[in-house]
Amino acid sequence: MMVERSLGKGRTGLVVPSRRQVLLGAAAATSAVALARPSIAQAPAGSEGEVVFACNGGLTQKAFEEIFIPEFTKSTGIKVTFVAGQPADSLAKVRAQGAAPQIDVLWLAGGVTYQAIDGGFVQPLDWSLIPNRSEISPSSIVLDAAAPIGLTVCGLLTNTDVYKAKGWAAPTSWFDMWDPKYRGHVGLYSINLTSSTAMLAKIAQSLTGDFRKLDAAYAKFRELRSNMLGFYPSGGAWETAMQQGDLWIGMNTSVRAQQMAAAGLPVGFHELKEGFVGYEAWAGVVKNARRPRAAHAWVNYLLSNDFQQRMPETIGYSPVSRNAKIREDLAAYFPAGDKVFIPDWQYLSKELPNIVAQWNRQVER
Repeated sequence: MMVERSLGKGRTGLVVPSRRQVLLGAAAATSAVALARPSIAQAPAGSEGEVVFACNGGLTQKAFEEIFIPEFTKSTGIKVTFVAGQPADSLAKVRAQGAAPQIDVLWLAGGVTYQAIDGGFVQPLDWSLIPNRSEISPSSIVLDAAAPIGLTVCGLLTNTDVYKAKGWAAPTSWFDMWDPKYRGHVGLYSINLTSSTAMLAKIAQSLTGDFRKLDAAYAKFRELRSNMLGFYPSGGAWETAMQQGDLWIGMNTSVRAQQMAAAGLPVGFHELKEGFVGYEAWAGVVKNARRPRAAHAWVNYLLSNDFQQRMPETIGYSPVSRNAKIREDLAAYFPAGDKVFIPDWQYLSKELPNIVAQWNRQVER
């Protein structure tokens, strides 16, 4: 049975209760408001010539620039300029650019998605310009101002060369990071990255049964200080520490694990008895974008079955396309939905300023 649900300011959708809903959200359906919205000026998307896309750097950027952007440009004539940065940093850039944004499309994740929508930094999508909406699985959620692109899972990554040399078994729990044998070799992202907020919520849930009881998690992470190698502001810095052998264990995403392993780095991603934590990735067109039709054309490409089918093996996100399949040899990076906890990201987005302040005061200081 479909149940209509209000998703707050700028957010509408239809929900299909199912196990897969836990992993990918609620059902995709265009709201009446979106259907009634007038279409963007009818100049061909290609006439705008370029679209500026802000997305994660590192190996994600490499996959886009070497594979997907050339294909999109060849088929549409539209150049894509890639601006590397975590979603929170990209949103900060758009906020700073004010009424004359330089970025056209934002790659969003978790609570940052709701911050972008509630702050009015992304515009309602014109779904008439995104025909690949029909490719979206009915167990995914479509927001009025953000298109679902995929989902990522957070867990523990290890330097497998170090583990082999020391004869250690793979970790089996989030709390293995607190083992004294890792003193000086644990690496985490700074709290402004979505995956760190996800980890904090997961530790709170594991300690108390309620992801909202964050004080217990802050106290637990204070105990981790002696084991820390560092807190990293970007994926590239974290990856470098792992590659150089300074970082032995730390939290990161299955996306990064798969990318690094594919690049030949000694990285393992492990099953954890407490399960994993996850968050959705979205694409939003920036309000007052200079190239709105090209921006919609790029979002349409990200929803194409061709992109969605190759996304798991190149970028590492779980697809939202109804027809995309996961290769069997990559199954370890895509755990079943009942093993992935997805917190209420709308709640976490509202709490994020306080979360950042408390983390910086109590943990990363």
